[in-house]
This record gives sequence, structure tokens and C-alpha cells, in this order.
Amino acid sequence: MSPGLLLSVLLGVTLAALLADGLRRGRRRDAVRRLAAGRRMNFGRTDTLQLTPRVARHFPAPGAAALRVCDVVYGADGDAYRYVFTAEYTLGVTGAKRRHTRVAAFTEPRDRRRGGRSELVLGEEGTPLLEQYAALVPSTRASAHGAPATHLAPEELNGA
Repeated sequence: MSPGLLLSVLLGVTLAALLADGLRRGRRRDAVRRLAAGRRMNFGRTDTLQLTPRVARHFPAPGAAALRVCDVVYGADGDAYRYVFTAEYTLGVTGAKRRHTRVAAFTEPRDRRRGGRSELVLGEEGTPLLEQYAALVPSTRASAHGAPATHLAPEELNGA
């Protein structure tokens, strides 16, 4: 095989992998957006609420580095604000470093003079991200008319 052909094949495989990863992330993002809408919460693809510095200070994994917050589901929950998001981070100080992706959540009071925020909770390791979101986002929320919002199970997220 000539070097030019080998380079072309490698570039093609790399582009196919990037495209597949982009499609997978897009489908997951759409499912999380539907989950947020079904539970009367807001969705942000990026960290527009600037949660990363607050999360990094209290992140429960020792030695976590290069923390990135994305796919944020947020809203008012009684007298508190609730945030549920994807946390991507690297673990490993010496030797192999590994990138991890988990869903995390915390709440903070609407009136910041009333006290601090809740402990940061991570979704169960090894569980698919959509199931972690479904477990950490409140299952029902009252609408403006007092009726509970629709509960979406992870199976419904995948097929909707």
C-alpha cells in the first residue's frame, strides 16, 4: 500500500469516527433536552451559567483535572435552584490518565443569604448517561396550573 493511500484511509477512518461521535452526542443532547422539557426545566448545551468554577471547588473525585460542564438541565425547585449536568473530567496523576464522563447534580438556595449549596452528587458509575440524568432530575414538577409534568423514562427518551 502506498503512503498516499494509507494516509487517505487513515483520514477517512478518522473522519468517520468523528462523524459517528458527533451524531451520538447530538442524539444524547436531544434526549436530555426532551427530558428537561418533560420535567418543566430548562436546557443549556454549554455552561452559560458558569457552573464549572463552583463545581471544581467541590468535586468529589480527588485529583480530577480538566473539568468540563455541558448539557445543563436547570430550573427552580421550590425555594432552590437545581442543576443537573454532564461532568467530563480526567483522573490520574501518575501513570495512565483517563477521561471520565458522569452526570452530576446540586442545588443552591434562591436566596443566597440563607446558606450554602447542597453536596455535589454524581450519577452511578457505569450507568448510561441518560439513565443518570433520569435518576438525578426530579421526576415530576408542577406546571403553572398545578398539574404535574410528564415523567419520561429512559426508554422513552431513546425512542422519542
